[in-house]
Amino acid sequence: MRICIDFDHVLVETSKAILKTYNDEFNDDIKYNKDHQWDLTGLIPDKHRKWVLDSFDSNEQIFRNMKPIKDSVEILKELSKEHRLVIVTQHSGIGMYYKEKVIKELFPFCDIAFISGADKSVTCGDIFIDDRPECLNSVKGNYKYIWCFGVYDWNKNWDGIRVNSWKEVKHKIDEIMRRNL
Repeated sequence: MRICIDFDHVLVETSKAILKTYNDEFNDDIKYNKDHQWDLTGLIPDKHRKWVLDSFDSNEQIFRNMKPIKDSVEILKELSKEHRLVIVTQHSGIGMYYKEKVIKELFPFCDIAFISGADKSVTCGDIFIDDRPECLNSVKGNYKYIWCFGVYDWNKNWDGIRVNSWKEVKHKIDEIMRRNL
């Protein structure tokens, strides 16, 4: 199967990396709060949020601070033995280089597809996994299975299939494979 997977908040803890970079840069000690919006409202103070969002495309430290979501590396490595895995992510500027470097370091067994914007309808495959409803909605009709990863403030109203961990993803894929035998 061809499985397309988003990067930020699905494979790595992007908000935590951004917050760590922010705290280092502004000598602050804000604690991570899961209840924030995708644009970091509720996590980064409003007066600095624009700086943080603007620096996401060029601040190498954000990418150095990225840590994989629990079990993502091990499970994707295992899945790559039987499936084609494509990380579909958006980015621009020098940040694309930094993001690609992180992807190749953590997930060398995955292909990478960079796109612009939340419209990921240029992709197709069997399974699509993302955390943003806009992205999930943009690929309807292009995939047999569309799964929302995690529960975040920005996706809590998603009414389709949701997966909350990489172990759950693996279990669902194993179920599909058993049914197809």
